Amino acid sequence: ELEAHPDVRFCLHQPGILWEWCETNHPEYLERVRALVQRGQVELLTGGYNEPILAVIPERDRQGQIASLTDWLRTRFDVEPRGAWLAERVWEPELAATLARAGVQFTVVDDSHFTAAGLTPDELSGYFLTEDEGQPLRVFPIPQRLRYVLPFAEPDEAIAWMREQSKPDEDVLLVHADDGEKFGVWPGTHARCYERGWLERFLRTLEENADWLRTTTFSEVTATRESRGRVYLPTASYAEMGEWSLPVAAQPRLRVARERAIASGDGSFVRGGFWRNFLARYPESNWMHKKMLYVSRRVEQLAQRGDRAALAREARTHLWRGQCNCAYWHGLFGGLYLPHLRSAVYAELIRAEALLDADAGNVPQAEVFDFDADTRPEVLLRSDEAVAVLKPQDGGAVYELDARSQAFNVLDVMTRRPEAYHEILRQLADAPQESADGTVSIHDRVRVKEPGLHRALVYDTYRRGAFVDHFVGPEATFEDFAAARLPVRADLAHTEYRWQMDSGAVNLEGVAAIQGVRDAQLHVRRRMVLDGATLTGEYDVRVEGGRDATGRFGVEMAANLLAGHADDRWVMADGRKLEANAHLAGAGVLEGVRRIDLVDAWRSLRVVFEADSPLDVWRTPLDAVSMSEEGFERVYQGTAFLFLVPARLQPGSPWRGRLQLRVESL
Repeated sequence: ELEAHPDVRFCLHQPGILWEWCETNHPEYLERVRALVQRGQVELLTGGYNEPILAVIPERDRQGQIASLTDWLRTRFDVEPRGAWLAERVWEPELAATLARAGVQFTVVDDSHFTAAGLTPDELSGYFLTEDEGQPLRVFPIPQRLRYVLPFAEPDEAIAWMREQSKPDEDVLLVHADDGEKFGVWPGTHARCYERGWLERFLRTLEENADWLRTTTFSEVTATRESRGRVYLPTASYAEMGEWSLPVAAQPRLRVARERAIASGDGSFVRGGFWRNFLARYPESNWMHKKMLYVSRRVEQLAQRGDRAALAREARTHLWRGQCNCAYWHGLFGGLYLPHLRSAVYAELIRAEALLDADAGNVPQAEVFDFDADTRPEVLLRSDEAVAVLKPQDGGAVYELDARSQAFNVLDVMTRRPEAYHEILRQLADAPQESADGTVSIHDRVRVKEPGLHRALVYDTYRRGAFVDHFVGPEATFEDFAAARLPVRADLAHTEYRWQMDSGAVNLEGVAAIQGVRDAQLHVRRRMVLDGATLTGEYDVRVEGGRDATGRFGVEMAANLLAGHADDRWVMADGRKLEANAHLAGAGVLEGVRRIDLVDAWRSLRVVFEADSPLDVWRTPLDAVSMSEEGFERVYQGTAFLFLVPARLQPGSPWRGRLQLRVESL
């Protein structure tokens, strides 16, 4: 489309990973882009090679990511990029210095960044200067109106709005910079832009209005026009991101406050939250992020040695891939809720860590440090085949088990929690709505991908993982477990276990009050050992107190092999494939079982849960209800297995047993 309209100039940003894919799979695309660049129709922008949120990765990685993409563009297209795109347009003030040090002269962010700094929409027809540490940077504002009308309004409507912004006595600069997915990938947009010709009509309309409207590039503007002055922008992203990053209860309050402010004449100063609060909202995001920082520190330590330059480059490549932003946050798009995105991040970080450990040779088998930056210690157990991370503060639960050979974290399980949009789903109930022609902005689309989905809204009261201890009342049923409402008699999942290291193993001890019985307590002792890819928990559990302090002790094990209903993944009990509900997302009760196998023929691995004596097993899928550009959908987050001691525990009758979690290759 664009090649046929040479007078329409534009700018293009792609992350390095997408350029790589295009070069491998569609090299002709690069040739066509090169021709547009050479004739001056296209300006290429740099940015983070793997599209990270620059503000939340270390400065050394920011510089490296930008330099890598700049070098790639320089080599393939013989250009020197002057501007940079910020992933999700997440801005923090120190990025001015980061970008300037990387040789970047300008970037582009939303107009809401500027109005939050006190500027009015009438003042935003140009670019501004900002700085950090004396390092200047030019910043262009993007009008939200253009983001919403292109391509969802007819070209004449968009052109009419632009004409309204024009002034007889000065050149007015308007910037449209947004996701390319809107022009063919978002639901309905391919048919609209290409089959029904919206894009061709829009480009033709631009040309027909060339007497008063012309397109240009950022670099041409900075070379021919002065800035409109200095500005210091607050931390921000686009307006929707500011809403999504808020706590669930705060999101409707923001909408009400914004509506009231707009009704009163000015909503400029009503803004949402801060991107980093996704790390507070979602422990799983924070865990990935802190693992990324841990790997980054170790890569830097290796690089500083000087004698392992090639290995450091290889490990850094995996690290930077693991910094891709898509899996670290959630809003209208699936993001963090999509297991394949999280798994891809973990795979790269695991590969980097495996390289580092193999080179070090003398890495300690066990380490204790604040892994997730909450001021409380976690325990890391390491072998040649696996890495396990335990959290004593959460009942000694294990939240990560990395199988090195497959570069796979089998405990990458998402805890189910309320989301603000769940209330919309409840209101819709079984009456899904969908735009007939796909022309509604994705922010306004409401679609439910299966009937009765609101009944799948289940919220967990603790973070899912492995070796999550439970003591439940005798009235507890499988249905309680499946509905995440176990009648707990001793809250072990939220009990801080004492810990002590012992020759590469960790000894844990937890004491929790038994509800409803005065002075009754449950004592849990567990010794954890990682041997190869086998993580073993040896238990000694006893009740102390009154005669009525009885209940069933259980250990919950979860795993996520990504595809709950795939034919190449199934469940086995004591060596036999289940006759019914064998798929990973199946549910039910198994009595007197010693071993459960989760077989993944596609990945060529199996996850094994094995006890030293027969136990009853309850299993249930962990299905979250998430929002994506396609609408409300059920997303499989793994399966939880509760291994229950058949006999009730009571004073004088302790239970001693062993459970193992291991990963094997097929």
